[in-house]
Amino acid sequence: MSDRDPGAANLRFARHLLAGLHAAGIGHVVLCPGSRSTPLALAAAEHPGLVHTVHLDERSAAFFALGHAKATGRPVAIACTSGTAAANFLPAVAEAHHARVPLVVLTADRPPELRAWGAAQTLDQRGLYAGFTRFAEDAPCPGERDGEDRYAAALARRAVVAATGPAPGPVHLNLPFREPLVPAQIGTWTPPPHGDPTHADLRGGPADYATGDRMKQFARGVLLFGPDVHDPALAQAASSLALALGWPVLADPGSGLRAGPFADRALVAGADLLLRDAATARALAPDLVVRFGGHPTSASVNAWLASHAMAEVWLVDPADGFRDPAHRAMRTFRADARRFCEAAFGSTGQGRVAPSDWLATWKRADATARAAMQARLEATPQFLGPQLAQALWQSLPAEAALCVANSMPIRELDAFAGPRAGALRVLVNRGVNGIDGLLSCALGSAVGLGKPTVLYCGDLAFLH
Repeated sequence: MSDRDPGAANLRFARHLLAGLHAAGIGHVVLCPGSRSTPLALAAAEHPGLVHTVHLDERSAAFFALGHAKATGRPVAIACTSGTAAANFLPAVAEAHHARVPLVVLTADRPPELRAWGAAQTLDQRGLYAGFTRFAEDAPCPGERDGEDRYAAALARRAVVAATGPAPGPVHLNLPFREPLVPAQIGTWTPPPHGDPTHADLRGGPADYATGDRMKQFARGVLLFGPDVHDPALAQAASSLALALGWPVLADPGSGLRAGPFADRALVAGADLLLRDAATARALAPDLVVRFGGHPTSASVNAWLASHAMAEVWLVDPADGFRDPAHRAMRTFRADARRFCEAAFGSTGQGRVAPSDWLATWKRADATARAAMQARLEATPQFLGPQLAQALWQSLPAEAALCVANSMPIRELDAFAGPRAGALRVLVNRGVNGIDGLLSCALGSAVGLGKPTVLYCGDLAFLH
């Protein structure tokens, strides 16, 4: 069954989507007849863990799903074909929104090239339930990109998490399929195994969740901190957890974890440099990576993580942001970084798990990479970007602020800024990684903090 065939790609995507829904907690799928939704119907019917019922009228089907979800307290998925079929779900979707009932609405759709061109049974379904959904996504047509299996499963997990959050409600996944809708030969399929739980909320009682016990099962774990996790108490919590587990801490410069009294205990500051070496990156293969904050700046860190596809990835985010463009996270935790680290440390027994060379191996590699880098910088007579980044990092007074522009300045800081004893607030715009407004942003930061503030940027960012 080749993904070059649209029918094969459609069915494969639907299978992984439905398997992901089931793994995340859905046990019942309500199906409405129609040709465009055939991949969804087949995938639901063949899944051994899913119960499905068929309803001729979409309006009645949606209210059936509403009643089922309200009575059981469990999310229900409902699927239909394209066109006005999807519009008939609206009354029940509106009720689910106001009554806080978890529904996952799957609307099959025509491909984008047929929208607004007078094609039969086609309307713009992308914002059909606007104002009533907790999350809505217009998926790409299957067969257009790599990694679709991971995307389909991740999309399903995200849909269920959104539908069952603190304010439960409906979620809408609009799913365009090109013809042929299914392959000529269907074949058999076994859903992949999924770990559970897929999501945990640590905000209510973190000490009761044995996160650390789970983490102790992984000998080669890594704590990976991206930007935007600023918390003055995070460094101590992260360091304590890392040392208890015998794991390294990989910290983006925007995380703030490279500066302060706890910076050098488990920190690997030269990860961007040492992971550029292919042999080193292979040797440092992880079993588990726990991610915090935004997407890491380092291209070599991101490439290292992508190259170890068998490693489990957990995502910690207080806002359920799903900042996971590679769709790797199998477990998500609704908690801020410090709370997660404190909860995990509290359930590790607060002592080293077992003698391990894992952290020592990372620290040796880090020391080697940084020593080689320092020797090269000292042998270079010119004062260039790397030397400037390093000088700024080391010479700014404690408790100062450093605003860093995107493109080369943040990358130079990432590569050449080692641990420093004095605390330093690092501010970066890594949301969409733009170079505009940096001077105004730095001025606003300086006024807001009332501390010595330096802007490190290039000429183009300065002009913008």
